[in-house]
Amino acid sequence: MANATLRQKGVTLVELMVAVLIGLLSLYAVYRAYEGTERTKRTAISVGDAQITGLYSIFVLEHDLKSAGARIMTPLDASGEPGNGALLAHCSNAGNVWATKPGSMGSSSKTKVTLSLRPIPVLIVPNRNNFDDIFIFFGNSSFHLDPVTVTASDGSYTTIATPFGFKQGDVLVDSMAQAGKPEASERDCRTYVVPKNSLDRNGNFPADTMSDTVTLHLQGAAKEPEVKDRLIDLGVPVRRHFYVDSKNTLQMEEWRFDTDKDGVTAWRPARTDPLVFGVVGLRAMYGIGDVTASVDVNGNRVIGPVKQWLPANSPWNSTALLSAPLDTIRQIKAVWLSIIVQADEPELDSAVAATLPTTLTPFSACPKGTACPPSVAVTLPTGWRYRMYETVVPLVNTIQN
Repeated sequence: MANATLRQKGVTLVELMVAVLIGLLSLYAVYRAYEGTERTKRTAISVGDAQITGLYSIFVLEHDLKSAGARIMTPLDASGEPGNGALLAHCSNAGNVWATKPGSMGSSSKTKVTLSLRPIPVLIVPNRNNFDDIFIFFGNSSFHLDPVTVTASDGSYTTIATPFGFKQGDVLVDSMAQAGKPEASERDCRTYVVPKNSLDRNGNFPADTMSDTVTLHLQGAAKEPEVKDRLIDLGVPVRRHFYVDSKNTLQMEEWRFDTDKDGVTAWRPARTDPLVFGVVGLRAMYGIGDVTASVDVNGNRVIGPVKQWLPANSPWNSTALLSAPLDTIRQIKAVWLSIIVQADEPELDSAVAATLPTTLTPFSACPKGTACPPSVAVTLPTGWRYRMYETVVPLVNTIQN
């Protein structure tokens, strides 16, 4: 009886195996539930990150495009004399060439664009399949919308008629055109930088309240401006270059025009900032308006609303625009952007991955009342999720447009 009682304690091997099997099945069920939840979470996060990437890319580009042309595009000033744009349009393209670092543009191509002072707010340069480079030019002068006139020059100091004064670091461009006598030929425009004023607590040069003039020793070009020359105040002019590198990173390269310690004025790289990752397409088109027969109160040709959208091909490629007359440049009234971003991770479910779209078509919905070139689909790697964002940005700072 004692042995029989002992044999009844514990569990049998079969019972143990059944318990282990039930435990394994329970763990498998929990794992499958966790796997599905984790896949859903990872997909949601990855797609959400792609949406944030696309929206942020559009926001940054749109923000800068809204500044494009600031201080550089007036065809005529308030008195009917040639304005900033009309004078800068005669500046030659001699000087620095904007060249990207080796390899930064991918192995298929490199981009070189002249860093001219000509009044081109936006320059679109095709780079490689699915990618364009976008160059944006603007100034930020605090006081002067129109050119100012030199009233005296003794070879060392220049007196300029203005009631507002200048900020230290302002870049002044002398196109060597005099009031009432604009030259039609291309010129190597002289550039000067306003130095720091040690007598002013902010380092600026305020105007003389009695004469409405400012006298200063300009830095930069060896020769001072001549009497009656008209100077364009660009503030601190900036060129920004947006491009996607070979690692699908949207980069912003900024160049500024300033004077170095030796007094030489030139375009110089200020910084390069990586903005977002996962950009697999960046395209842009110009919105073109017609030059009408009408003129405004200052005698400027009126540019009509956007009638057609065109890529940066002839006659709207960079080479043509860098030598185009002002009225042609003023026809560019808007930019249409298209950005394609890729999710951070591929789709883990192979059955779902096989159903995901592998093509997207930029510029397929042409804005009402305008003409567009035929849309071309972009082929993308399989098994990934993509988001495409597009926006039209009016160039609001192209004055008198």
